Amino acid sequence: MNYLTLLLLSLQLSECAIVTRNGDDIQIFELNTTATLKWNVDVIVIDKRVVIRYDVHYNDAPKAFLRGYDARRNTRPMTLANDPFNGRVSGTVTLNNGNRVLSVELQNVEYEDSGNFTLKFVSSVWRSLLTIENVAITLDVQGGPSKCGSQDLPKNFTCTKGNEISGSVTLCGKPRPNLSWMIGDQSINGTINSTKADQHQYTYSFKQNVTSKMCGKSVSYRATAGLFQNKDVSGKALIIIPSYGPSKCGDQDLPKNFTCSKGDEISGSVTLCGKPRPNLSWMIGDQSIKGTIDSTKTDQHQYTYSFKHNVTSKMCGESVSYRATGFKDNEVGSEALVVMGSYDITAPVFIQDRPCPVFTWDSDNHGLCEVDLLLSFPQNDNNFRNLTTNASAGSFRDCCFTAYATSVEYKTMVYLKTKDGNRFEISDINKPLTTVGLTKTTTTTTTTTATSTKNLQTMLIIGAYFGGIATVLLVLLVIFIVYRYSKQRNKDVNVNQEPQTTDSNSKTQPPANYEELLTFSKENSTYTPLGKEKVESHYEV
Repeated sequence: MNYLTLLLLSLQLSECAIVTRNGDDIQIFELNTTATLKWNVDVIVIDKRVVIRYDVHYNDAPKAFLRGYDARRNTRPMTLANDPFNGRVSGTVTLNNGNRVLSVELQNVEYEDSGNFTLKFVSSVWRSLLTIENVAITLDVQGGPSKCGSQDLPKNFTCTKGNEISGSVTLCGKPRPNLSWMIGDQSINGTINSTKADQHQYTYSFKQNVTSKMCGKSVSYRATAGLFQNKDVSGKALIIIPSYGPSKCGDQDLPKNFTCSKGDEISGSVTLCGKPRPNLSWMIGDQSIKGTIDSTKTDQHQYTYSFKHNVTSKMCGESVSYRATGFKDNEVGSEALVVMGSYDITAPVFIQDRPCPVFTWDSDNHGLCEVDLLLSFPQNDNNFRNLTTNASAGSFRDCCFTAYATSVEYKTMVYLKTKDGNRFEISDINKPLTTVGLTKTTTTTTTTTATSTKNLQTMLIIGAYFGGIATVLLVLLVIFIVYRYSKQRNKDVNVNQEPQTTDSNSKTQPPANYEELLTFSKENSTYTPLGKEKVESHYEV
């Protein structure tokens, strides 16, 4: 602080006044508060004829807008000569224990009130020179930050991967607010438009390309200004994902085919995105199978669906498929073919039989695949006779092939059919043949296949059925014959008991019972029934 002592302008003490003042000062006040500018004027009055006047000037204006005179007692208000502050300013001179305090009070200060205030002390003695002292005080009105425009962040940003989002906010403050942009906890760059800097109004903007990891996070800003760092302003907008999907959004999906063998475990995964979470179902053919869901990236609306399943032979040629539904029943799906590269028959037996050996085997259900059995029979001339039959047949006997064979060699061939009806082999074409030797004994029943046993049982049942019917019919026929014989026998007995008459002019009629044994005599043309007397006949021979 600087101190200045008024020098005596006159050697006469009656014409002197000594003033001590503070130096220049800058005083900061917050926007919309009351600013009070004070000057402690230490005046030593040597001559009571001294006249003291106080003037206040604003921004070096030639005329004072406040004027007042020395207070002899307590406080004396100053007179408002002109008012650049529209009634918000006043001044006083206060006497306190011999000290004088010049105060200027400005209410509801605005940024535009900032400027230089000159406080003057003027003293004079009659017919003497003026004594003028002044002090300059700079008023600095600071404030903010505050939202002062129509631009601000929306409530939400719609998140679409690869799209650009942008936003702006208009703030006021003095000095210019310091603003930072964030997405989640990551800082992003922005720009400042200061076209209204004279009004302490600034527009802050950002543009940012959206990545999938930003979805669900917030775009936010925080601004501070001047000495009032504890007074900040902020805002945020959520980057939301609208309902969508399902869609494939990862590198996991089903392969083209599952190549496997009976009993193998197959597994697969697919990564889908969607809001709400897609509903996915796994199928093998028309059979539903269970799966699992990995939801570790739920915040990104990304889900991984997986399955594991043991393969059976009847799944050959079927498709492993999934179908996922989501927003507005949108759906996505895919499938992979189950290809069984190896398939084999079981219980192969080549056994001696009549009229020639038979080759039998068992086979599992091979689903939609077609399985052929390649058979090769060695002949007694060191040649082979080859043929292909369906593996589902269960047996083969053709004396042209098996009559002279002492063994059979075989291998299975697996085929898939295309939509146009063609088929292609999916088994190993280099698979070696398997040899089965001829079994000549038939003493055990274990060599018969389930198919032959079943056929024999069927034939026995049919034979027993028709044999029973024939037996019943034979018994009924015997009963009928006995009945007819008995009836005829009774009738003949009744006829023999009646008296017989003979007409000499007519021939004797033969008896009615032709079933009796007849005896004829050629000499007299007579017949003698068994057990009857001889009667002369009139038949002529």
